[in-house]
Amino acid sequence: MQANLSILIVGIFPFKMNLVIFELNYNMFLLNASGYCHIGILSISRVFFYSFIWQAVKRESS
Repeated sequence: MQANLSILIVGIFPFKMNLVIFELNYNMFLLNASGYCHIGILSISRVFFYSFIWQAVKRESS
């Protein structure tokens, strides 16, 4: 499942930038682990991250 998901993510070119932005936000959170605003950024990023994966999976399966 993990490998298939990775291939799926790599195969979706327009969403690559979202993935990069998510990674940047996640790394910023790890660098600045103190402070609730960073936790907020992380959770918002995560919502977008999982939602675009879910949309991609739905599109592939239909």
